[in-house]
Amino acid sequence: MKNMKVEKELQKYLNKLLRYTDNYLTVLALSEMNPEEILWVEDKKLKSLASLIYLCRDMLTYVPHEINYTGTKFKVKLINTAF
Repeated sequence: MKNMKVEKELQKYLNKLLRYTDNYLTVLALSEMNPEEILWVEDKKLKSLASLIYLCRDMLTYVPHEINYTGTKFKVKLINTAF
């Protein structure tokens, strides 16, 4: 159940970042940053969203999941889990 909440939160933050940047490649780059790289981001909103995305992705490290871009938004889906 907890993983489903994290899945929805991750999707929400990815889409907020997409609305803010209007560029899915930027979203992908920011979502793959490590904590040290996030600290160097100057824009406070980008830094905040990148941090939240990192936290969600870290919580899903051992949970199979996929992130898809549909052309207008991101969809996060847990794969074959009993959670």
